[in-house]
Amino acid sequence: MTTAEKLVKLTQSLPEQIQMEVLDFAEFLNQRYPSPNSIWDSENRPLSDLIGGLEKSQVFHDLPDVIQQKIRNDWD
Repeated sequence: MTTAEKLVKLTQSLPEQIQMEVLDFAEFLNQRYPSPNSIWDSENRPLSDLIGGLEKSQVFHDLPDVIQQKIRNDWD
């Protein structure tokens, strides 16, 4: 029996509320540790999907020339 099958069997015996907690935790883990292919799957994901991906970044939140200068300063 695979791990996934064991997980399904075990969670089916739990009350609905506990199943929801297991689901929440599994979704958390999925976001925290995504599979490598899900992030950079170039065959199934257009480059346009990455546009705006750094808009909330603490590092890349400035004008391009300011960001470039910050990177250069880090290299020194």
